[in-house]
Amino acid sequence: MKNHKAPDTELHPHAGADSLITAADPSLQPLNFEGGDPGNPFKDHSNSIAADVHPHTVINTFHTVFESLDIGILLQDRDLKVLATNRSTKELLWFSGTELAPTTLHIIDETGTPIPPDELPPVLALRTGTVQDGKVMGVYGPAGQLNWIEVTSKPLLRAGETRPYAVLSSLSNVSEFKRRQQELDYQIQHDTLTKLPNRHAFFEELTMVAGKSMNYAVMYLDLDGFKNVNDTYGHAVGDQLLTAAAKRLQRCIRPHDVAARLAGDEFAILLHQVGSSKDAVTVAKRVLAKLRQAFHLSGGAVTISTSIGIAFGTRGDEPDKTIVNADYALQHVKRTGKNRYAVFDQHLSHHRAVHSQIETDLKHALPKAQLEVYYQPLFDARGRRLAGIEALMRWQHPEHGTIRPAEFLPVAEKTGLIVEMEIWLLKTAMKQLSIWNEEHPELQLSINLSCKQLEQPGFLTLFEEALVASSAVPENVVLDVSESFAMKRSSDNIRLANALSELGLNLAIDDFGTGYSNLGALKDLPFDIVKIDRSFLRDVPENRRNTTLVKTILAMAQVLELSVVAEGIETDAQAHFLYWEGARWLQGFYFSPPLSASQLSSTYLNV
Repeated sequence: MKNHKAPDTELHPHAGADSLITAADPSLQPLNFEGGDPGNPFKDHSNSIAADVHPHTVINTFHTVFESLDIGILLQDRDLKVLATNRSTKELLWFSGTELAPTTLHIIDETGTPIPPDELPPVLALRTGTVQDGKVMGVYGPAGQLNWIEVTSKPLLRAGETRPYAVLSSLSNVSEFKRRQQELDYQIQHDTLTKLPNRHAFFEELTMVAGKSMNYAVMYLDLDGFKNVNDTYGHAVGDQLLTAAAKRLQRCIRPHDVAARLAGDEFAILLHQVGSSKDAVTVAKRVLAKLRQAFHLSGGAVTISTSIGIAFGTRGDEPDKTIVNADYALQHVKRTGKNRYAVFDQHLSHHRAVHSQIETDLKHALPKAQLEVYYQPLFDARGRRLAGIEALMRWQHPEHGTIRPAEFLPVAEKTGLIVEMEIWLLKTAMKQLSIWNEEHPELQLSINLSCKQLEQPGFLTLFEEALVASSAVPENVVLDVSESFAMKRSSDNIRLANALSELGLNLAIDDFGTGYSNLGALKDLPFDIVKIDRSFLRDVPENRRNTTLVKTILAMAQVLELSVVAEGIETDAQAHFLYWEGARWLQGFYFSPPLSASQLSSTYLNV
């Protein structure tokens, strides 16, 4: 609840109908309760009082109880002059001392809006002749303190009269209740870890802005490789990273813009008013630069990157549409390289329509035999002879032609189709390997499997059945698993890795170096091969930083007796550098693109 102070509402003695309360009149006589004696308000009930109790004793007792009540009692005449009040009223309305004194109060409603004097409960009760029940209002004290009170004001009428002659108000202190309510409201609207607004609050703000703002922008972003941070350093360090990233995001935006945490490592930014697309792009570049700087956490220095999708909206647009567009732009960035931003435009809109069709058609790709296996050669670094092949999936779409794996594999993982497709790949590729091994018994086959596949219940049994059915030699099969799966080191993952190794297979870590693993962590795991990610080979050996990283990986691999495959080689300089530094196998378009089974047979195997 924001503290909005009302305009000064001065409450002076005998101020009239626009005052809530006035100073007590010392000349007032004891109250005359209707039907009683002015000198003895309890006269009609004297039969319930012991005969030897003096009436003044009863009155004193009543006064003691009246003063000790936690509920404030305030009796005012029709001019709002105070006829009676107690200690609790003075405390709730910030009057000090034994006498009510003139003061200035600031009174607000539950939204923080000032309440005009003629809208206060006692005034309304006198004016309408009706009970004003349970009105909650905040009363500021002279030093800015705030009491929340619940007021019920009842008009008092004499028999036969319609105009109230007085009003009786009860005041309850609900400050603690309001505090807890505000805490609960805050928790409902905010992420408990980062203290940023949560998904619910973000969509509320977006809905409000979409209804009145001419131009606004939504940025959808997540942290590249965050899962690897959790797997490598633990969730406590992951939480530190999220908290630190949230603080940096807030420093990248204007005070009236909103940064929120939607879920996991997903964040969103709402730019309330943007003059042009350049404004949002400027913020996106600022975010990319800020989050690229190293985070110094308890686990050490961690460096990450960020992917951002941007969408624009104008007044009257559906909020859901804007956020969906921004999310699609984000997914496009993640599919095409990460660590940058993309704006949802007409090109991406068309791309999404095609992508949506792909998602629909992919369900029929396997049943309609539209999937093919291509094989990319791996060459021995010393003799440049064929030493192995990697099985890759290709989709021949009846309308769109060959669809790249980067386009359909993320869809397959998202929909769960990847599990069935990879089993098909295993069976097809290992059967082909068995045929080639008849003439080339040393030829090895690498097959890349997703985490979703490896974590399927019963995967080990399915794989053993496929291996037996294909008649492939286990020692010639290399299973590539992701770095995050290898570094997770859960009991299930370790058990599966050991079981696969016991079958005689070779295990390789694919795209090594893209996360936050280290080769030392592999000494207790049954891995035989490390595949250096192609991104590290870019500009090698010219790029000093990448060259140093590759040399370090190769040196540690030799110490741990791990073979190294260098992927994505495109130049002769890269091939020579990796050979002299100790890479065993080389792969890339410099040597050969992926080939169909018949092309590979005729080109390299003379079959």
